Amino acid sequence: MTDRGAICVFSENREVVLELLAAGRPLADQAQANLVSIVLEKRASTPTESHVIVEEQIALGADGVLIVEDVPDRAGAAFEVAALQHVVNLHEPHMLLMGGTAHGTEVLAQLAQRLQVGCATDCTNLEFRNGILEIERTVFGRFTCRQTFRTRPALASVRPRRFAPPERCGERHGGVERVRVEAPVDPVRVVERRERVASGERIDRAACIVAVGRGLRSAQDLPMIEALAQALDGTVGATRPLTNDLEWLPIDAKVGLSGTTVRPKLYIACGISGQIEHIVGMRESEVVVAINTDSAAPIMAEADYRVIGDLYEVVPALTRALRELRP
Repeated sequence: MTDRGAICVFSENREVVLELLAAGRPLADQAQANLVSIVLEKRASTPTESHVIVEEQIALGADGVLIVEDVPDRAGAAFEVAALQHVVNLHEPHMLLMGGTAHGTEVLAQLAQRLQVGCATDCTNLEFRNGILEIERTVFGRFTCRQTFRTRPALASVRPRRFAPPERCGERHGGVERVRVEAPVDPVRVVERRERVASGERIDRAACIVAVGRGLRSAQDLPMIEALAQALDGTVGATRPLTNDLEWLPIDAKVGLSGTTVRPKLYIACGISGQIEHIVGMRESEVVVAINTDSAAPIMAEADYRVIGDLYEVVPALTRALRELRP
């Protein structure tokens, strides 16, 4: 099942794993290799939970699942790096694809250093040409770079939501292999844990997002933005200053390079200048509307519709008009 030359995928996020299977399946077919999903089985997991995960991943394209069992419940990056290094040394896969989450990027970089090979992050396209892996990735927020991999294994991360999860096929069959890895001593000592405030909403699944930036003068004005989002059956997003610095909105409302990448049908940017950190996270929206007093703001170059005006006048007027159109 895990013969040498396999295409392996791994992410700490179960949903991202499904996207990786969609990205890895064509690569495995091109290379005539097995597509193998690596799963960390926590000690608290039940046999039923593991069985469900294995069945799901095989039905969605994996040829096999390699389970690292008896994983400490609070295992962090150090353990994941050790586990992946063990798998790579044991089976010598052709490549390892990981989810481009903040945690996944950290693990990928440490693993590349351990194995003394290169790695590419935030890949948007991958394919084999004449037996050589070529990848495309976005650099400096807006430029596309094409690179070839000549090291083995090829280590790459895929930007979340770049690939749609594959369709389920209940007739597929695959193998299961189990391995154990000795937990390394984590060099990081946890002094304190604090929960970050989160809204619980999945902004990356929203069909409509009304995003707000530093053009909003006060947190007390947020109901104005929320009213517009409600009129559109959408959700509220924000730039980094409003979530990280001012903490006016939960951290999971942040759209951008250090936040969430979104692809809604409608994205309304209210009082957002459009720095590249934010643009990277929303530029694949289907329709972009920008409301800004500055006609030369960078966000205007990304917008399909531009409203030059004060959001304190435009947003309430737009909300009233939308409410009047409702039956």
